[in-house]
Amino acid sequence: MQTGNTDNSDASGFTYVTRPSKRKAKNKARTGVPALSLASLLNESRNQLHETKHWQDCVAYVDDLPDEPLIHKALCLGLGSPTASVNAREQLLLFMELLKHFHIDSHAVTVYDPVFSEEDRKGLKELGFEISEENKKGRYPVDERTLVYMPHCGKRLYENLYRANWSKIQLSSLVLVGNDLQGYEEGTPKAKFEAQTPCLARILPYLQARNPI
Repeated sequence: MQTGNTDNSDASGFTYVTRPSKRKAKNKARTGVPALSLASLLNESRNQLHETKHWQDCVAYVDDLPDEPLIHKALCLGLGSPTASVNAREQLLLFMELLKHFHIDSHAVTVYDPVFSEEDRKGLKELGFEISEENKKGRYPVDERTLVYMPHCGKRLYENLYRANWSKIQLSSLVLVGNDLQGYEEGTPKAKFEAQTPCLARILPYLQARNPI
């Protein structure tokens, strides 16, 4: 499942978050204007998106997803900074729609991105999410059925996720929402792809994917 393209997107359809420069962040701090909370920023983004066709298509897409066996947990990687990026907030809102659709409690959600600021961490905790304290580079083993949301991640993180869950039980417990993994294979010579990402190369023929938004 994927969101639509913008100028900062790749062939997979996901929008890549532009990281704010330190200079811009410093200039913003000098204005003396109090920063809005993440909850306020999400409400603002939700109100702006509510009437757009793209957002309505996204919500309809989520609503039409087939019922899955009970999903106990959710993991979100590579979100970007939701307090600094509109695109990251939109991805977070879509993630929250998925949580609602699959009836996943916010306290069963773990999120991580190395770019998270203190404001991000505070806001995400206020949403009930747990913040991973370690950059595991995608190596998160699952022990029960888990929704894994990876909107801005490269093939190495997907490889590490599969490698950390390389058993029949664990692989069948992953419900992955992210980039079109076939695109990574198509853009890389076969021998190189198999050498760099052997788990992806082996599992791609067996993946069941829905068409992107």
